[in-house]
Amino acid sequence: MVIEVVTGFCVGVIARYVVPDSQGIGADTLLGIVGGGVGAFIYKLFGHHLAFADFNPWSIASAAAGAFVLVLVGRATAGRRTVA
Repeated sequence: MVIEVVTGFCVGVIARYVVPDSQGIGADTLLGIVGGGVGAFIYKLFGHHLAFADFNPWSIASAAAGAFVLVLVGRATAGRRTVA
């Protein structure tokens, strides 16, 4: 689970530069961490239980996908910022 959260952190940092009009480095990173945890949880919910020290690229890929989707959903629901 730690690897998936770190993956979500990295995806959140990368999403700051990839997603236009992002919410800021803090919000994107937080959404990435939560999305990484959610993606890993959903992967393990389907019966893929791993030992703590096992490395599974599919679990990391699901964490990255979950993080990216959550960052995009957060961006879509945030609305537009206006500059006065």
